[in-house]
Amino acid sequence: SMVDSFTLGSPEEGIRVLQQTVLALFGVFVVGSIFTVIRASLFTIAGERVVKRLRGELFASLVEQEIGFFDEHRTGEIVSRLADDCGVLQNTVTTNISMALRQLVQLFGSICVILVLSWRLTLVMLAVVPLLVVGAVTYGKFVKGISKKVQDAVAEANSTAEEALSNIRTVRSFCGEEREKAAYVGGLEKGYQLAKKRGVAYGAFSGGMFFAGNLALIAVLYYGGMLVLSGEMTVGELMSFVLYTVWIAACLGIFTSLYNDFMKGIGASQRVFELLDRTPAIRLVGEGTYVDK
Repeated sequence: SMVDSFTLGSPEEGIRVLQQTVLALFGVFVVGSIFTVIRASLFTIAGERVVKRLRGELFASLVEQEIGFFDEHRTGEIVSRLADDCGVLQNTVTTNISMALRQLVQLFGSICVILVLSWRLTLVMLAVVPLLVVGAVTYGKFVKGISKKVQDAVAEANSTAEEALSNIRTVRSFCGEEREKAAYVGGLEKGYQLAKKRGVAYGAFSGGMFFAGNLALIAVLYYGGMLVLSGEMTVGELMSFVLYTVWIAACLGIFTSLYNDFMKGIGASQRVFELLDRTPAIRLVGEGTYVDK
């Protein structure tokens, strides 16, 4: 309506609409900032609490395992699950969930607004959604699997470093410094090669999302321009629709990054929850009956 008042109305009406719009936007941004502070603080605190409990329960599960478990799994690998894997989950359940919910609300609200502006243009813009869904599902399966392998490779490298450093006297006695360095670098290289594949996949996924979003924007501009020329839509309504479309594209771009982090978190969580759910072969406390003396 502001743009239409500039092009179709009098200067006085344009100034009045402009002032009202600026004041309304100022109020919306102030309220949004307040709720952003509340949202970010609460989600971060809740996420930190979840990760603290997760680390505590994982450690409790580990120390209750039978001795044979520690013969099969090296100390560095176990510590890596507590530190690295839980660290990946920490980022997922704090910042990422908060941002994802914010972008989801903005995306849903923007779609509702553009539906009111023009349902036909909205259908044109949403025509690329099936392509996005197929790409996201394919990419998610790949990243979830390879992220688990990356975390396993990092855990193996950490285990090599922990063993070498904790037994440094033995390593020094047998002049094994070069062998240990080569073993650690080899573990890092294995993780790097896997992470490189994940990076290439993320680049392809991001590029595809960017192309699909801009393709939808081009379709909106073309079809919207035809509606304006035919008198079925005003210039102001088209500009509003385009601005909301750009906002939706920005939300999808952020979702691309968040989706990548979520898939990393899911991959890292698999080993963590396997250890949490593992039942010791020999229980610390028996199931017998205590007899009073």
